[in-house]
Amino acid sequence: MVKRFFILLVGWLLSLGLMAQPRQRLSLQLAMGFMEVVTELRIDLDSGLVKAAHSQGISRLPVMAEGFEKDVPASSAVWIDRDDPVSGKRMLEGSSGLMHARMLLLLGAYYVFSPGRGVMCDSALVYLVRAEKETAALHADGWWMQSVCLLGKCYMEGGDTAKGMGYFRSVIERSRVLGDRKMEAKAWTYAGIYTPFSFESMRPRIGYLQKALELYRRDREVESEIITLQNISYMSFAIKDLQQSDESAKGALRLEDSIGFFYTHYTSDLLSLLNHYRGYSGIAIQHALRSVKSAESVKDSLMYGYAYARIGYIYSTYAQDYEDTTSQEARYWLTRAVDWFMRDGAREEMYKDIVRITNWLYVLGRSREIVPLVESLSKRYAAVTPLEKEHYLLAMAEGYRYTNRYDSAGYYYQQVENIFPLLPAFNQQMERAPVVVGRGWNYLSIKEYQKVKSTIGQFVKEPGPMLMDIRVRVAAQLLLYKADSALGDTKQALDDFREYKRMVDSSYKMAQDKLLEEFKIQYESDQREKQLGQLQSQSVLQQRELHQATVQRRWILAALVAMLVIVGLVYNQYRSKQRSNQLLEAQKAEIDGKNRQLEWLLREVHHRVKNNLQVMMSLLNLQSVSLDNQEAVDAIRDSKNRLHAMSMIHQKLYQGEDVQRIDMKSYINEYIRHLYEGFYKGSSVRLELELIPLQLDVIKAVPLGLILNEALTNAFKYAFSQGAVNVLQVRMWEMPDGMVEIVIHDNGKGLPAGFDWQNTSSLGMYLMRALAEQIDGEFDVRNEGGVRISIQFSVEAVPGFRKAG
Repeated sequence: MVKRFFILLVGWLLSLGLMAQPRQRLSLQLAMGFMEVVTELRIDLDSGLVKAAHSQGISRLPVMAEGFEKDVPASSAVWIDRDDPVSGKRMLEGSSGLMHARMLLLLGAYYVFSPGRGVMCDSALVYLVRAEKETAALHADGWWMQSVCLLGKCYMEGGDTAKGMGYFRSVIERSRVLGDRKMEAKAWTYAGIYTPFSFESMRPRIGYLQKALELYRRDREVESEIITLQNISYMSFAIKDLQQSDESAKGALRLEDSIGFFYTHYTSDLLSLLNHYRGYSGIAIQHALRSVKSAESVKDSLMYGYAYARIGYIYSTYAQDYEDTTSQEARYWLTRAVDWFMRDGAREEMYKDIVRITNWLYVLGRSREIVPLVESLSKRYAAVTPLEKEHYLLAMAEGYRYTNRYDSAGYYYQQVENIFPLLPAFNQQMERAPVVVGRGWNYLSIKEYQKVKSTIGQFVKEPGPMLMDIRVRVAAQLLLYKADSALGDTKQALDDFREYKRMVDSSYKMAQDKLLEEFKIQYESDQREKQLGQLQSQSVLQQRELHQATVQRRWILAALVAMLVIVGLVYNQYRSKQRSNQLLEAQKAEIDGKNRQLEWLLREVHHRVKNNLQVMMSLLNLQSVSLDNQEAVDAIRDSKNRLHAMSMIHQKLYQGEDVQRIDMKSYINEYIRHLYEGFYKGSSVRLELELIPLQLDVIKAVPLGLILNEALTNAFKYAFSQGAVNVLQVRMWEMPDGMVEIVIHDNGKGLPAGFDWQNTSSLGMYLMRALAEQIDGEFDVRNEGGVRISIQFSVEAVPGFRKAG
């Protein structure tokens, strides 16, 4: 009771002007928008406003009475924050004239900003309609426009979009006649944020907010400009206009820093979410840590759990092993988030985090802990809302599936499906993907392959949910391939596998592109900071030079003109040469430093590419363990070998002295040994290698490495017989015409009779032909006492070519 009285007292004092009203309003608006977005529209803006006001210990009045809060009694903040409209009605009864109209407007604002998406609109209309009539009769144009603007909000939240927009248009037209840009901007802003949510309405809403933004910038309303940029960023993110979302959020953060605003955690959290979604994990972590620091410094507890969870989500995405630093960070932050939500009573957020922790425990091999953990949590905090129940049931289903209790898992998956009709359409779209894929894996485990197809088939053809992870779609495609393989539909299984491989390759390429882009962003940021420092140094230098010139002019006037001119010319010439030499030395040092930095960045890129390839090979290893289809196991082994061929190239690049070229002789030697040890543990094949020194860049080395992999794999798998004298020759030599030829020749069984390597559907042959074309090479396969495969290519046509030696 004492705490609540203190909060109300602080709110009342703040409403008297002890803290700048625009800053109060901005912090509340940022918080209420954040709550609507982070809870996926489960909490509306008005409910978010109540939560934000309690969290920050300030009054709701600056938001509810934006533009006229200074013209209503200061004590209004007390009855508003006590939710005591009876006191407001007593003040109404004791007023007259324009003050009576103002109190009608304030009571209407109180009801129209009450939580619950327009549940109090009927009560609001009683006061706002009267306020509109009285202000019109009094010719109080500003107050009339305020009442009409709130009427528009009321109808928008009541579902009558056309009528609500009509009110906003009335305000816009009247404000233009009167030249009142603030009211015009407010009407555009209300149209942008209170138009009901749908993906179709997003672009018009962004357009309304951009019109408001132009007006705020003209009037230098910095706080209003910040919240408008924030809202544009949220909406742009929803429709995947990531560039506009990023630019708007960065613009908002720059303005916040420029005015010394303390509540920057809502904007840095948005930037963290945006960069995590784009795959820039390093930048996302930086913004997320800034959010925690900012929220804790101002004790804004509304943000705590969400900020902790944000960091945990990012780390858990990249966690690979239970003991590595990333996993430990993920465990630390997710645990803090769940603990906070438990204390704060935010069960929906807590249950959502439990689903993530469930998946994380599975990756770390601790699946048996999942069901007891979820059951213990549900006993302490029972799931009540449909969304809480959906997350609880999904966590139970996953826990049972991960521990091979498929019947129980199937029961809980069905319960999740039964919950979906009770969820809002937006949440159904967001939550359905992992449920469908999880159920598909469960059907596959109990060999109900037709159910896998019926569950997953339509799902992979539909447009994906707004923020669905590409890994979910890859898993769904893999499920289709496994089901069709098990059903014996070879043609469809092959099509499924090709699509699965295309999706994996596409996601891998996207990951690499994002990694390079993150390096670029970080590098450009460092360069901007460096340039800023140089500009500051130049400014100091210019001030010193200006001062020196002033002193010199005074001295010249007091001395002999002729002598000083001669001395000055000599001195200036000497200083000019000295500065020129210093500038040249500084430029040379800077260029050398940039070259070293670029070389380090290139090594780091190759290192990360190699690590990512190793991760993919590990995932394939894990996948092969659970397969009982030898054909699939062989396909995975072949894919692993291809990845290893590329991985070795990147490893040699970052470990070698030259980060741009690879020694092909050394590479071929090591890779042949790797394949040989994988296929033969004894000495049943004699290797004969004849290789000239040759260095190539990665653009040409990767295709040649993959061709070697396919040719050598085929030889080891099919060419040789037990007990025979098996010989495998690999030659790389320079031909008389300057071409380089690589030959792989075995003395094995040879090609089957009638085999046409140019028209076969074999994936290996197709890859070798395509890769040869990629480097403008000539590819040939023939029978010569076994199979002889050759690739000829011109070294002059190869960028970055350099003979070793």
